[in-house]
Amino acid sequence: MFLDDLGAFDRRCWVDNRLNIWLGAPREDDLPGLLAGIADCERDDVTSLLHPADRAVRAAGRGVARWLLSRLLDCAPVDVAIFRGPHGKPLLDCKRHGLAAHSLHFNVSHVRGLVAVAIGPAPLGVDIELVRTFPDMQLVARQHFAPEMLGPWEATMDQEERTAHFYRFWTLGEAFIKATGQGLSQNFRSFAFPAKGEPRLLRVDDRWGPPSRWSFGIF
Repeated sequence: MFLDDLGAFDRRCWVDNRLNIWLGAPREDDLPGLLAGIADCERDDVTSLLHPADRAVRAAGRGVARWLLSRLLDCAPVDVAIFRGPHGKPLLDCKRHGLAAHSLHFNVSHVRGLVAVAIGPAPLGVDIELVRTFPDMQLVARQHFAPEMLGPWEATMDQEERTAHFYRFWTLGEAFIKATGQGLSQNFRSFAFPAKGEPRLLRVDDRWGPPSRWSFGIF
């Protein structure tokens, strides 16, 4: 069972005060167990989806986040109090969890067949995508990528490499706007990443501090 895999998570994973990322591949038959650990409003959100595989990953994202957080907050998964920020970012409710809500941050991303849950001591974001080409890729890149990213991307002639660069920029950008809590209200062109090498910010708005303040990873 998908849920049995969570048994490997222990409080000791948290003592190093680092970012923790959990990845899993839920199955459709895991859905009943996953639904049992989430709030009523989340169940309604899950069951509104048409495809069983989509329901499984949506429930897994919500359920795994609650399960992991419950181990750190000493409460049942359904008692983890989560609310949405102004731009939709899930946050812990400080009225329910006190100071832990300010020092415990989490984020969820999923695609059909895979879910990622990140937990850490500072604001964070995580994004996973299925790497595939699509007809409007160039249009999306020109609409969203900063000049520092668009130039190298358009100069890449190899289609496989171009696709890889697109998803490098996209996942890094998605993770960043989720970490800031601004979501899609934050202009993708307000920051830039290099096309190769260690992922890092080349430029970012002053309100987010110097680029060196932020750390990134690609898995």
